[in-house]
Amino acid sequence: MTAISESHHVVVVGGGTASASAVRTLRRRGFDGSISLVCDEPHMPYQRPPLSKGYLSGQEDFDSLSLFDDRWLTDKDVELVSGTAAVRIDATSRRVLLSDGRRLDASHVVLATGGRPRRFPGAAPSDRVHYLRTLDDADSLRSAIRPGGHMVIVGGGYIGLEVASTVRRLGMEVTVFEAGPRPLAGVLPAELADAVCELHSRNGVRISCGQPIESIEERGTEVIVRTGNGGTVVGDAVVIGIGMIPNTGIAEESGLAVGNGILADTAGRSSVPEILTAGDVAEWEVPMIGGTRRIEHFEIAGRQGAAVANTILGRASGAFDAPWFWSDQYDSNIQVVGTTADVDRIIYRGDPQTLEFSALMLAGSTLVGAFAMDRGDDIMGARVMVGLDVGSVADRLSDESTDLMDVADVLDEIEEAMV
Repeated sequence: MTAISESHHVVVVGGGTASASAVRTLRRRGFDGSISLVCDEPHMPYQRPPLSKGYLSGQEDFDSLSLFDDRWLTDKDVELVSGTAAVRIDATSRRVLLSDGRRLDASHVVLATGGRPRRFPGAAPSDRVHYLRTLDDADSLRSAIRPGGHMVIVGGGYIGLEVASTVRRLGMEVTVFEAGPRPLAGVLPAELADAVCELHSRNGVRISCGQPIESIEERGTEVIVRTGNGGTVVGDAVVIGIGMIPNTGIAEESGLAVGNGILADTAGRSSVPEILTAGDVAEWEVPMIGGTRRIEHFEIAGRQGAAVANTILGRASGAFDAPWFWSDQYDSNIQVVGTTADVDRIIYRGDPQTLEFSALMLAGSTLVGAFAMDRGDDIMGARVMVGLDVGSVADRLSDESTDLMDVADVLDEIEEAMV
C-alpha cells in the first residue's frame, strides 16, 4: 500500500454524492492528512435525487438531503470551502486555483464536479422556465407549483417523469413532450418504457411523443410551447429536462484528457495520475466493453467516490457490481439493475398490465439486466445473477413462486461444480 502521511493534502472538488463518498472513505480508511472539500454552491454538500421527488413536494427538508453536518466535518478535520469554485489545477504541482483567488496545495485532487442542465435555445431560467439540477433550482420550481395550474415538461427522461409525478400529485395538470418515440426510449426496451408511460397516463398525465419543440416563449403569466408540427400548448410554467452536460471545464483548463467526460482509468486516475475523477463527470475505462463510459447514476457516483479514495490510499477497490437505479413515481417504486443494451429476450414475472411485475433481460442466455415495478425482491435476486449464463435455469425464472435468490444459489452450485 502506498504510504500516506500527514503531509499529504487531498482536495476534493464537488458538493455531491461522489465527493462525499471520497471524503468519508478517506477518513474511514485511516487517512490522517489534510482534506479540503471545495463546493461552488453555498450549501452543505447534499443528495440530488430527492430534488425531483420528496424535496420538491415539501415532504423533505434540506437536513434530510445533507450529506454531512458541521459536527462531522469538524470532528474529522475536513475543511469545507463553500460558495467558491475551483477553476484550474497546475498539473505539475497539483496546486488548485479557486475563483476567489485562493490557492490550495495538494498531493492529490479529486474532481467530482458533476454536470449542468442542457439548455433549450432561447429559454433562459426564470420564474416560469425551470431546469432542475441544484437545490436553488428545486426551490425555484417549488414556488411555481400551483394546484389547478398547468405544468409543461419538455423531456421524458427519469427527471422529467419524476417531476411530472410530483407536481401531478400536488394538483397540477401535466403535459410531457418527448421528441423520441416514447419517454425513456433511450434507457429501456420499448415494452418496459410503455409500462412507465401507462403509469403516468393512469394518473392523468398527457404524454405527447415524436414532436420536437420549436420554441418556448414567456408571455405575461403564461408559457407558450410550440411544437415542430405547428401545435401550441399554454402552461403556467415549463420544466426542461433534455439532458446534462458534464462540468469538464476545470479539467480542460488544467490540460487533462477529456472526452464525453473527464477520461480516467479503471481506478479513477485521470491523464495526470494524482488527479482523480468520480461521479457524473467521470468517464472511466470499462474493460468489459473495451472502452470508456460515463454513467449518470447516484449509486455509481458513491462507488466511484469510494474507489478513488482507495486509489489514493493504495488500496484496491475490486470489481463493481452491476449498477442499480431506482425511481419513485406516484405510489410505485421502479428499479433497474444492470444494462438494457443488446437485450434480445425478456422474461416476465407477473403481468405488465397490472403495473406490478418484473422483467429479466437477456442477451443470448446471459442475464444482463432487470426491471421491476413494485417487485424489489426480484431485483435483489437479479443483482447477483447479472452477467451470468442463466440458460440452465431459464425455465424457472418466470415462475413467481420461485425466489430468485434460490435460483442464484443453484447457479453458484453449477459454477462450483465446473471448477
